[in-house]
Amino acid sequence: TPRKRGGQGVTAMNTERIIGALSVDPESEILMITSNGQAVRCPVNNVRETSRGSKGVKLVNLSGKDKLTAISEVIELDEGDEIEEEGAESENSLENESGTDKVNPNTDPDTETDSSE
Repeated sequence: TPRKRGGQGVTAMNTERIIGALSVDPESEILMITSNGQAVRCPVNNVRETSRGSKGVKLVNLSGKDKLTAISEVIELDEGDEIEEEGAESENSLENESGTDKVNPNTDPDTETDSSE
């Protein structure tokens, strides 16, 4: 069959399911996570380049029904950078709130009532 314009993609896209594609810095690392919880961290410069017609490069061995579920670039933080812990923002925002809500322990949580006392 004659090839049409734009029909010369990567072979893997026609034969396998693509989990993700990333544009990354050659000096960075990628992290792959499987459905069984296996995590594989791999330097990008360890991944060999292939031609457009190839089926790609195998980076993680999967066993049984295990599947690759996520892939991401690993971002290294500078020494001065800090990650705010999850929940820290919400705890701080509660301290700054003024006012209280009345709690009625005899109300059914599945029903909504709009009563003003």
